[in-house]
Amino acid sequence: METNHNTTNTTKMRGLGQRFLLRLLVVAMIAAACSLANALPADAAQRQRPNRNVATSTIQNRPTPPTTQAPPQGPAQPAPTRPAPTRPTPNPAPVRDDRAQLQPDALEFIATTALPAQIEFRQLFRGNLAHLFAAAPTYAEPVVVANRQLTIDRTIEYELEPGVCKSADNRRTLGDLCFTVDTTAKITAESAAHIAEIRQQLAKARSTDEVVPGVSVAQAQKLSDIDLLELSLNSGPRSINRSSTMPLTANGSLVALDPNDPVVASTFSTFGNATQFEAPTGVFTDDLGATAPFDFDTEYFLTGFTIYRSYSDEWTYEKDAWWHPRIFISFSYSLNAGFGVRAPFSIDVDYVSGNVDETVVAVSVDPVSLDVAAEQVGLPSDAYFDGKEFVLELNFDCELTASVAGIGGSVECDDLYSIDTNFSRDFNPVIGSETRNIENWFLWEDGESPLRKELAGGAIYGEVNLGIGADVVNGAVGVQIDAAANTDISGVVEGDTTWFDSRSAQYVTVERDSQIGGAGFEVSEPEYRFSVAVRPKVKFTAGIDTAVYDNSWSFIAPLDFLGFSLGFGLDHHDGTVESHDYQIYTGLVGEAPLTVGDAQVFAP
Repeated sequence: METNHNTTNTTKMRGLGQRFLLRLLVVAMIAAACSLANALPADAAQRQRPNRNVATSTIQNRPTPPTTQAPPQGPAQPAPTRPAPTRPTPNPAPVRDDRAQLQPDALEFIATTALPAQIEFRQLFRGNLAHLFAAAPTYAEPVVVANRQLTIDRTIEYELEPGVCKSADNRRTLGDLCFTVDTTAKITAESAAHIAEIRQQLAKARSTDEVVPGVSVAQAQKLSDIDLLELSLNSGPRSINRSSTMPLTANGSLVALDPNDPVVASTFSTFGNATQFEAPTGVFTDDLGATAPFDFDTEYFLTGFTIYRSYSDEWTYEKDAWWHPRIFISFSYSLNAGFGVRAPFSIDVDYVSGNVDETVVAVSVDPVSLDVAAEQVGLPSDAYFDGKEFVLELNFDCELTASVAGIGGSVECDDLYSIDTNFSRDFNPVIGSETRNIENWFLWEDGESPLRKELAGGAIYGEVNLGIGADVVNGAVGVQIDAAANTDISGVVEGDTTWFDSRSAQYVTVERDSQIGGAGFEVSEPEYRFSVAVRPKVKFTAGIDTAVYDNSWSFIAPLDFLGFSLGFGLDHHDGTVESHDYQIYTGLVGEAPLTVGDAQVFAP
């Protein structure tokens, strides 16, 4: 059947392309919504869960071909004899699959969101439709667990027989697997350029080469523009991929998102513990009975917690071939949330006095900015949040990118609507009587308060604004100071927390039990206590604004008698340095040398 194509009228084909993009976007969003739906009952999920292929550590689904197959539908021209099948490629290397360590709720989520379980793709794996496919569709679903993140990379690969999508019955059966090509439509300028590229590629190939199974280059060159467009869209191998990433709890289950469920920060530790060892730059000498002062580097601890939630989905349809430009559509979105309170502080150990048996050191602490301490304590990069000590963030982003038959482009959610809520704040921790303001919030913007009075047509005005302020007060740092082996210490209580409510040093006496062997102490179990003082505030503003001159005056009155405070305590932040060791005596000086052959060594 020949159709008269008018290439100058582009409106109908462009509308068709737009409807196609919108339809695939709806499919993508339906697939994405499945990831947030409640899991199916266990028995239903079990029925939908694909069989595991142990050889490849992936999930494989292949339709069972019927006993007899209907003849494939091809293009108008007679199809040449199929060439002998090519030698199959070797089995791919095993793909990592970590589902064995997951709990039932995570496994049920994976089964429920599997692509063959979605209504759009079920027809791929129905055995009675095998005659519509050039090869059996495959599905792979490796699951990887790393750093308490679950990543599911689902991929369907399939290839339709040439021409099957021309049949209305087949299109109804295959649904979204077919592009609907209107043979009466007008070809757009973009699609005409796409077809021209196809013909250029075909002109470079041998006439006997196959563009798709059963269709040679010579036959493809004789096709009309619409039929050639249909062949590029609906024939040949293509893939559908959906990749999801979401957090896990320590036991391998999905993170509960119930806002009423209290969150325990230690549940979300994803990093190993680190212990730093510091050796003194000077040691005691026994010969003259004098001491060489030593100097330890400033070290840091981080108290508090950081909770980070991140979920992302990316859906991609892709079709690529040597004879036509790549056809693809990709829709992705991500949701990120963070909450945390972090209070870092430094610790210094300085030499005061001592001899070969006993030394006095001064231990002092100093609250610092997270920017100073983050790298020193090993805070993971995904928990940094711009170095904010208080974290409260929520953001959402998505992107649609497509190129289909010359029609396409890219658009981000930011172009339409942006969700990027950030209440995070910088506040350096305080100690003792210090006060640090977190933020002052007022109900209205300046000039918008309903409690505003004006005279002379607004030239003279007075305004009252109501607000609230939050300040960090009553800070105190606590650490545990314990003796190492061969050591007695005094000035602090071992096994108990030593509290610092100022930057003044506390003195610790370190005494070694024996001159044979080293001696020192360990500082660990960091804590930070503080209060948040909430104070109602009133802001008065008076001003004058004329065409010639203007001025204004503002005063804030904190209503402390209406305020209140809440106390908080933070312990060691997960994934950061847990302790620091300080070696005061090395155990190498003052010992009699032992002779071993011609070499001298010190006693252990």
